[in-house]
Amino acid sequence: MKEFYAKQKERLPEFDLLDSEFEISTIDTEAFYLREVLRKIQHKMEIVSDLLESLMQPSPESFAQMHECHHLAPEEKTHLVTSFKRIHYLSRWIDAALVDGTNKELALVITETTTTWTTLKPFVTNLLKKLRDTWEAHDENKEDIAYFG
Repeated sequence: MKEFYAKQKERLPEFDLLDSEFEISTIDTEAFYLREVLRKIQHKMEIVSDLLESLMQPSPESFAQMHECHHLAPEEKTHLVTSFKRIHYLSRWIDAALVDGTNKELALVITETTTTWTTLKPFVTNLLKKLRDTWEAHDENKEDIAYFG
């Protein structure tokens, strides 16, 4: 597929970058190739979007969501909302391109989304590490204990 990708007429990000971030080498068809690349990107964006949304609006029934949200600093929450909005803007652009996009539009969305992802990734990576670490922290929060009755 790398050879097929290189033959695309539209200007696109480097194949290796897209592959390492979105695993596009697993696409096994040349038909609607750029649409398939966007679907790979969209899948990762949805995973991150769901994570951010669960932190912005945790379900009171979810102990995990409430626990993780409790450990976020105000500036992290602000950045979380900004990132969520940017991801949703791109998600809607991806949707529109998949519905009625030319190859030129598809390539533009791929390029813009990849650029945005590379700027968001450090925040998401650090956020995930912080969330992971909240589960090892010795935290005798009375709210956690009270949760059990």
